[in-house]
Amino acid sequence: MIYAHEYKTFSYQPLSSVDTDYIDLQFFVKLLNLDGLVYQQYTERVTLDYIDNFIHRERPRIYFFNRELLKQYHPSDTFRLAKKYPKTLFVFFDHETHNFESTRKYSKQNFVLICNSYENLESAIHQNTFNYYLLNGGLQVSHNEFMLNLFRSTQELKRPSKYNFFNGVHKYHRIIGYELFKKYNLLDEGYFSYMDYTNYLEDETTIGQIKYFLNLSDDEYEKYINQFQIPYLHDSNEPNPNIYKAFLIPPQTSLSSYFYVSTETYFFQNQLISTSEKSFKGFLGFNIPLIFGQRKLYNYLRNCGFDMFDDFFDNEECETVDNMIIQFDSNVKKIKDISKSDLHNYYLNTSSRLRHNFDHVVNKTESDIELIRLKCQRF
Repeated sequence: MIYAHEYKTFSYQPLSSVDTDYIDLQFFVKLLNLDGLVYQQYTERVTLDYIDNFIHRERPRIYFFNRELLKQYHPSDTFRLAKKYPKTLFVFFDHETHNFESTRKYSKQNFVLICNSYENLESAIHQNTFNYYLLNGGLQVSHNEFMLNLFRSTQELKRPSKYNFFNGVHKYHRIIGYELFKKYNLLDEGYFSYMDYTNYLEDETTIGQIKYFLNLSDDEYEKYINQFQIPYLHDSNEPNPNIYKAFLIPPQTSLSSYFYVSTETYFFQNQLISTSEKSFKGFLGFNIPLIFGQRKLYNYLRNCGFDMFDDFFDNEECETVDNMIIQFDSNVKKIKDISKSDLHNYYLNTSSRLRHNFDHVVNKTESDIELIRLKCQRF
Protein backbone atom coordinates (compact mmCIF):
# COMPACT_ATOMS: atom_id res chain seq x y z
CA MET A 1 0.00 0.00 0.00
CA ILE A 2 0.95 3.64 -0.49
CA TYR A 3 0.05 6.14 2.22
CA ALA A 4 0.11 9.94 2.27
CA HIS A 5 -0.32 11.59 5.66
CA GLU A 6 -0.58 15.36 5.73
CA TYR A 7 -1.09 17.88 8.49
CA LYS A 8 -3.42 20.41 6.92
CA THR A 9 -5.69 22.82 8.77
CA PHE A 10 -6.98 24.68 5.75
CA SER A 11 -8.52 23.86 2.40
CA TYR A 12 -6.43 26.22 0.28
CA GLN A 13 -4.46 28.90 2.09
CA PRO A 14 -2.78 29.06 5.52
CA LEU A 15 -4.84 30.39 8.38
CA SER A 16 -1.92 31.45 10.55
CA SER A 17 1.74 32.31 10.35
CA VAL A 18 2.59 28.80 11.52
CA ASP A 19 1.62 27.43 8.11
CA THR A 20 3.16 30.00 5.80
CA ASP A 21 5.78 27.65 4.33
CA TYR A 22 3.30 24.87 3.76
CA ILE A 23 3.68 22.60 0.72
CA ASP A 24 0.48 21.05 -0.64
CA LEU A 25 1.17 17.32 -0.47
CA GLN A 26 -2.37 16.33 -1.48
CA PHE A 27 -2.11 18.28 -4.72
CA PHE A 28 1.22 16.72 -5.52
CA VAL A 29 0.40 13.06 -4.86
CA LYS A 30 -2.66 13.31 -7.12
CA LEU A 31 -0.38 14.31 -9.98
CA LEU A 32 1.71 11.17 -9.52
CA ASN A 33 -1.40 9.08 -10.24
CA LEU A 34 -0.20 6.08 -8.26
CA ASP A 35 -2.43 3.05 -7.81
CA GLY A 36 -3.42 2.00 -4.30
CA LEU A 37 -2.70 5.34 -2.63
CA VAL A 38 -4.54 6.11 0.61
CA TYR A 39 -4.55 9.80 1.56
CA GLN A 40 -5.33 11.03 5.08
CA GLN A 41 -5.51 14.60 6.29
CA TYR A 42 -4.63 15.37 9.90
CA THR A 43 -5.83 18.44 11.77
CA GLU A 44 -3.62 17.70 14.77
CA ARG A 45 0.09 17.01 14.80
CA VAL A 46 1.46 13.62 15.86
CA THR A 47 4.63 12.31 17.48
CA LEU A 48 7.50 10.57 15.74
CA ASP A 49 6.58 7.43 17.68
CA TYR A 50 3.13 7.57 16.14
CA ILE A 51 4.61 7.55 12.63
CA ASP A 52 7.13 4.87 13.62
CA ASN A 53 4.36 2.64 14.97
CA PHE A 54 2.23 3.19 11.87
CA ILE A 55 5.06 2.17 9.54
CA HIS A 56 5.91 -0.84 11.71
CA ARG A 57 2.27 -1.95 11.66
CA GLU A 58 1.30 -1.22 8.04
CA ARG A 59 4.67 -1.63 6.30
CA PRO A 60 3.81 0.76 3.44
CA ARG A 61 5.69 0.43 0.17
CA ILE A 62 5.74 4.24 -0.12
CA TYR A 63 5.05 6.75 2.62
CA PHE A 64 4.44 10.45 1.89
CA PHE A 65 4.34 12.94 4.76
CA ASN A 66 5.10 16.59 5.52
CA ARG A 67 7.14 18.10 8.32
CA GLU A 68 4.10 19.89 9.72
CA LEU A 69 2.70 16.49 10.68
CA LEU A 70 5.23 16.19 13.52
CA LYS A 71 4.74 17.94 16.85
CA GLN A 72 8.49 18.12 17.30
CA TYR A 73 10.68 17.90 14.26
CA HIS A 74 14.35 17.46 13.49
CA PRO A 75 15.65 16.64 9.98
CA SER A 76 17.60 13.62 11.20
CA ASP A 77 14.36 11.99 12.40
CA THR A 78 13.28 11.25 8.86
CA PHE A 79 16.62 9.71 7.93
CA ARG A 80 16.50 7.48 10.99
CA LEU A 81 13.13 6.21 9.82
CA ALA A 82 14.51 5.61 6.33
CA LYS A 83 17.41 3.64 7.78
CA LYS A 84 15.13 1.64 10.07
CA TYR A 85 12.66 0.74 7.30
CA PRO A 86 14.74 0.21 4.12
CA LYS A 87 11.83 -1.48 2.31
CA THR A 88 9.72 1.70 2.51
CA LEU A 89 10.31 4.64 0.18
CA PHE A 90 9.96 7.87 2.13
CA VAL A 91 8.83 10.93 0.17
CA PHE A 92 9.21 13.83 2.56
CA PHE A 93 8.03 17.43 2.18
CA ASP A 94 10.08 20.06 3.98
CA HIS A 95 10.88 23.77 3.71
CA GLU A 96 14.64 23.85 3.14
CA THR A 97 17.60 21.57 2.57
CA HIS A 98 20.19 23.32 4.71
CA ASN A 99 19.91 20.86 7.62
CA PHE A 100 19.93 17.76 5.47
CA GLU A 101 23.55 16.71 5.73
CA SER A 102 22.58 13.02 5.74
CA THR A 103 20.86 12.93 2.37
CA ARG A 104 23.94 11.60 0.55
CA LYS A 105 23.60 8.31 2.43
CA TYR A 106 19.92 7.73 1.75
CA SER A 107 19.15 9.58 -1.46
CA LYS A 108 20.11 6.65 -3.70
CA GLN A 109 18.07 4.22 -1.66
CA ASN A 110 14.71 4.91 -0.05
CA PHE A 111 14.42 8.66 0.35
CA VAL A 112 13.07 11.55 -1.75
CA LEU A 113 13.08 15.12 -0.45
CA ILE A 114 10.78 17.80 -1.90
CA CYS A 115 11.26 21.28 -0.49
CA ASN A 116 10.70 24.98 -1.05
CA SER A 117 14.30 26.11 -0.93
CA TYR A 118 17.58 24.48 -1.88
CA GLU A 119 20.91 25.37 -0.42
CA ASN A 120 24.37 24.35 -1.64
CA LEU A 121 22.84 23.01 -4.81
CA GLU A 122 26.12 22.09 -6.44
CA SER A 123 26.74 19.53 -3.72
CA ALA A 124 26.23 15.83 -4.40
CA ILE A 125 24.32 15.74 -1.13
CA HIS A 126 21.09 16.61 -2.93
CA GLN A 127 21.09 13.82 -5.47
CA ASN A 128 17.46 12.94 -4.98
CA THR A 129 16.04 16.28 -3.95
CA PHE A 130 13.44 18.28 -5.85
CA ASN A 131 12.42 21.92 -5.70
CA TYR A 132 8.72 22.27 -5.01
CA TYR A 133 8.56 25.74 -6.54
CA LEU A 134 10.07 24.51 -9.77
CA LEU A 135 7.68 21.58 -9.79
CA ASN A 136 4.73 23.80 -8.95
CA GLY A 137 5.59 26.34 -11.61
CA GLY A 138 5.24 23.85 -14.40
CA LEU A 139 2.35 21.92 -12.95
CA GLN A 140 -0.14 24.68 -13.66
CA VAL A 141 -0.66 23.28 -17.13
CA SER A 142 -3.71 25.26 -18.16
CA HIS A 143 -2.11 28.49 -16.96
CA ASN A 144 1.09 27.75 -18.86
CA GLU A 145 -0.84 27.13 -22.06
CA PHE A 146 -2.75 30.35 -21.51
CA MET A 147 0.49 32.29 -20.91
CA LEU A 148 2.15 30.86 -24.00
CA ASN A 149 -0.79 31.75 -26.24
CA LEU A 150 -1.00 35.20 -24.69
CA PHE A 151 2.73 35.76 -25.22
CA ARG A 152 2.48 34.71 -28.86
CA SER A 153 -0.36 37.13 -29.50
CA THR A 154 1.14 40.10 -27.62
CA GLN A 155 4.92 39.87 -28.00
CA GLU A 156 4.95 42.41 -30.87
CA LEU A 157 3.18 45.02 -28.75
CA LYS A 158 5.19 47.70 -26.97
CA ARG A 159 4.99 47.34 -23.22
CA PRO A 160 4.10 50.27 -20.98
CA SER A 161 6.56 49.39 -18.20
CA LYS A 162 10.24 48.57 -18.27
CA TYR A 163 10.25 46.08 -15.40
CA ASN A 164 8.45 44.34 -12.56
CA PHE A 165 10.21 44.18 -9.18
CA PHE A 166 8.28 42.84 -6.20
CA ASN A 167 9.94 42.54 -2.79
CA GLY A 168 8.82 40.53 0.20
CA VAL A 169 9.89 40.81 3.81
CA HIS A 170 12.49 43.44 4.62
CA LYS A 171 16.12 42.47 4.04
CA TYR A 172 19.40 44.30 3.57
CA HIS A 173 19.80 43.67 -0.16
CA ARG A 174 16.15 44.51 -0.84
CA ILE A 175 16.48 47.97 0.60
CA ILE A 176 19.63 48.36 -1.53
CA GLY A 177 17.49 47.46 -4.54
CA TYR A 178 14.91 50.03 -3.57
CA GLU A 179 17.50 52.75 -3.03
CA LEU A 180 19.17 52.06 -6.38
CA PHE A 181 15.88 52.14 -8.29
CA LYS A 182 15.09 55.38 -6.49
CA LYS A 183 18.59 56.71 -7.29
CA TYR A 184 17.95 56.27 -11.02
CA ASN A 185 14.35 57.54 -10.87
CA LEU A 186 13.02 54.15 -11.93
CA LEU A 187 10.26 53.67 -9.37
CA ASP A 188 7.65 55.10 -11.74
CA GLU A 189 8.96 53.31 -14.84
CA GLY A 190 7.84 49.86 -13.80
CA TYR A 191 5.92 47.80 -11.26
CA PHE A 192 7.66 48.23 -7.91
CA SER A 193 6.36 47.14 -4.53
CA TYR A 194 7.66 46.36 -1.08
CA MET A 195 5.86 44.73 1.83
CA ASP A 196 6.33 47.29 4.57
CA TYR A 197 7.81 45.05 7.25
CA THR A 198 10.64 47.43 8.09
CA ASN A 199 9.20 48.54 11.40
CA TYR A 200 9.43 44.95 12.63
CA LEU A 201 13.08 44.46 11.76
CA GLU A 202 14.99 43.31 14.87
CA ASP A 203 18.14 41.78 13.40
CA GLU A 204 20.97 44.00 14.63
CA THR A 205 23.37 42.70 11.98
CA THR A 206 20.98 43.63 9.17
CA ILE A 207 20.24 46.99 10.76
CA GLY A 208 23.98 47.65 10.93
CA GLN A 209 24.42 46.73 7.26
CA ILE A 210 21.66 49.11 6.23
CA LYS A 211 23.11 51.92 8.32
CA TYR A 212 26.50 51.34 6.70
CA PHE A 213 25.12 51.24 3.16
CA LEU A 214 23.03 54.38 3.65
CA ASN A 215 25.65 56.07 5.85
CA LEU A 216 23.09 56.78 8.57
CA SER A 217 23.46 57.42 12.28
CA ASP A 218 21.16 55.66 14.74
CA ASP A 219 18.75 58.60 14.84
CA GLU A 220 18.82 58.99 11.05
CA TYR A 221 18.12 55.28 10.64
CA GLU A 222 15.08 55.47 12.92
CA LYS A 223 13.76 58.41 10.94
CA TYR A 224 14.40 56.59 7.65
CA ILE A 225 12.57 53.48 8.82
CA ASN A 226 9.62 55.40 10.22
CA GLN A 227 9.15 57.12 6.86
CA PHE A 228 9.70 53.98 4.80
CA GLN A 229 6.45 53.28 2.99
CA ILE A 230 6.17 51.76 -0.45
CA PRO A 231 2.80 50.61 -1.79
CA TYR A 232 2.30 46.86 -1.72
CA LEU A 233 0.79 45.76 -5.01
CA HIS A 234 -1.77 43.07 -4.22
CA ASP A 235 -2.27 40.48 -6.93
CA SER A 236 -3.66 37.91 -4.51
CA ASN A 237 -5.61 37.86 -1.26
CA GLU A 238 -3.67 34.87 0.05
CA PRO A 239 -1.80 35.43 3.35
CA ASN A 240 1.41 34.22 1.71
CA PRO A 241 1.03 34.84 -2.03
CA ASN A 242 4.47 33.51 -2.94
CA ILE A 243 3.37 30.00 -2.07
CA TYR A 244 0.03 29.93 -3.80
CA LYS A 245 -1.69 31.88 -6.57
CA ALA A 246 1.03 34.44 -7.07
CA PHE A 247 3.80 31.93 -7.68
CA LEU A 248 3.47 33.12 -11.26
CA ILE A 249 3.54 36.86 -11.85
CA PRO A 250 0.12 37.82 -13.25
CA PRO A 251 0.19 38.24 -17.03
CA GLN A 252 -1.19 41.77 -16.79
CA THR A 253 2.13 42.58 -15.07
CA SER A 254 4.69 40.25 -16.66
CA LEU A 255 3.44 40.69 -20.22
CA SER A 256 3.26 44.45 -19.87
CA SER A 257 6.91 44.76 -18.77
CA TYR A 258 10.26 43.62 -20.15
CA PHE A 259 12.54 42.85 -17.18
CA TYR A 260 11.91 40.64 -14.19
CA VAL A 261 13.98 41.94 -11.27
CA SER A 262 14.20 39.84 -8.12
CA THR A 263 15.97 39.83 -4.77
CA GLU A 264 16.48 36.23 -3.67
CA THR A 265 15.91 35.09 -0.09
CA TYR A 266 19.60 35.15 0.80
CA PHE A 267 22.31 37.57 -0.25
CA PHE A 268 25.93 36.93 -1.21
CA GLN A 269 26.98 34.07 1.17
CA ASN A 270 30.31 32.78 -0.13
CA GLN A 271 29.53 29.16 -1.03
CA LEU A 272 25.76 29.21 -0.68
CA ILE A 273 23.41 28.66 -3.59
CA SER A 274 19.81 29.04 -2.52
CA THR A 275 16.79 29.09 -4.79
CA SER A 276 13.19 29.82 -4.00
CA GLU A 277 10.31 30.67 -6.31
CA LYS A 278 12.01 34.03 -6.86
CA SER A 279 14.70 32.45 -9.07
CA PHE A 280 12.23 30.84 -11.46
CA LYS A 281 8.95 32.67 -11.81
CA GLY A 282 10.33 35.36 -14.11
CA PHE A 283 11.06 32.65 -16.67
CA LEU A 284 7.39 31.72 -16.71
CA GLY A 285 6.42 35.34 -17.39
CA PHE A 286 8.59 35.73 -20.52
CA ASN A 287 10.73 38.40 -18.86
CA ILE A 288 14.46 39.16 -19.07
CA PRO A 289 15.88 38.14 -15.66
CA LEU A 290 17.95 40.21 -13.25
CA ILE A 291 18.35 38.48 -9.87
CA PHE A 292 20.11 39.99 -6.85
CA GLY A 293 21.02 36.98 -4.74
CA GLN A 294 24.13 34.90 -4.09
CA ARG A 295 27.41 35.19 -5.92
CA LYS A 296 27.21 31.64 -7.33
CA LEU A 297 23.52 31.71 -8.22
CA TYR A 298 23.90 32.80 -11.84
CA ASN A 299 26.41 30.08 -12.64
CA TYR A 300 24.07 27.51 -11.14
CA LEU A 301 21.10 28.73 -13.20
CA ARG A 302 23.22 28.68 -16.36
CA ASN A 303 24.27 25.11 -15.58
CA CYS A 304 20.58 24.28 -15.18
CA GLY A 305 20.12 25.39 -18.78
CA PHE A 306 18.63 28.87 -18.35
CA ASP A 307 19.63 31.84 -20.50
CA MET A 308 20.65 34.62 -18.08
CA PHE A 309 21.05 37.30 -20.79
CA ASP A 310 24.75 37.84 -20.14
CA ASP A 311 24.96 39.92 -23.31
CA PHE A 312 22.87 42.64 -21.68
CA PHE A 313 23.70 42.51 -17.97
CA ASP A 314 27.05 42.11 -16.23
CA ASN A 315 26.51 38.75 -14.50
CA GLU A 316 30.09 37.82 -13.66
CA GLU A 317 30.61 36.27 -10.25
CA CYS A 318 31.71 38.86 -7.66
CA GLU A 319 34.25 38.24 -4.92
CA THR A 320 32.96 40.77 -2.36
CA VAL A 321 29.67 42.24 -1.20
CA ASP A 322 30.74 45.72 -2.26
CA ASN A 323 31.54 44.51 -5.78
CA MET A 324 28.17 42.78 -5.98
CA ILE A 325 26.40 46.01 -5.04
CA ILE A 326 28.45 47.97 -7.59
CA GLN A 327 27.57 45.40 -10.25
CA PHE A 328 23.86 45.57 -9.42
CA ASP A 329 24.06 49.38 -9.50
CA SER A 330 25.56 49.18 -13.00
CA ASN A 331 22.84 46.77 -14.16
CA VAL A 332 20.07 48.97 -12.78
CA LYS A 333 21.61 51.89 -14.65
CA LYS A 334 21.39 49.86 -17.87
CA ILE A 335 17.65 49.49 -17.32
CA LYS A 336 17.44 53.25 -16.85
CA ASP A 337 19.60 54.17 -19.81
CA ILE A 338 18.07 51.99 -22.50
CA SER A 339 15.26 53.68 -24.37
CA LYS A 340 11.85 52.05 -24.61
CA SER A 341 12.30 51.72 -28.36
CA ASP A 342 15.70 50.00 -28.11
CA LEU A 343 14.46 47.81 -25.29
CA HIS A 344 11.47 46.71 -27.31
CA ASN A 345 13.69 45.84 -30.29
CA TYR A 346 16.06 43.90 -28.03
CA TYR A 347 13.10 42.06 -26.53
CA LEU A 348 11.76 41.08 -29.95
CA ASN A 349 15.19 39.93 -31.08
CA THR A 350 15.54 37.70 -28.02
CA SER A 351 11.99 36.30 -27.96
CA SER A 352 13.26 32.81 -28.82
CA ARG A 353 15.51 32.92 -25.75
CA LEU A 354 12.58 33.97 -23.56
CA ARG A 355 10.60 31.07 -24.99
CA HIS A 356 13.53 28.75 -24.22
CA ASN A 357 13.49 29.73 -20.54
CA PHE A 358 9.73 29.23 -20.35
CA ASP A 359 9.92 25.82 -22.02
CA HIS A 360 12.86 24.80 -19.87
CA VAL A 361 10.88 25.29 -16.65
CA VAL A 362 7.91 23.36 -18.02
CA ASN A 363 10.06 20.54 -19.43
CA LYS A 364 12.13 20.22 -16.26
CA THR A 365 8.93 20.03 -14.26
CA GLU A 366 7.60 17.22 -16.40
CA SER A 367 10.96 15.43 -16.26
CA ASP A 368 11.25 15.72 -12.47
CA ILE A 369 7.68 14.55 -11.93
CA GLU A 370 8.38 11.55 -14.14
CA LEU A 371 11.56 10.75 -12.20
CA ILE A 372 9.64 10.75 -8.92
CA ARG A 373 6.83 8.70 -10.44
CA LEU A 374 9.22 6.08 -11.83
CA LYS A 375 11.06 5.83 -8.51
CA CYS A 376 7.75 5.21 -6.79
CA GLN A 377 6.63 2.65 -9.36
CA ARG A 378 9.93 0.75 -9.27
CA PHE A 379 10.42 0.72 -5.54
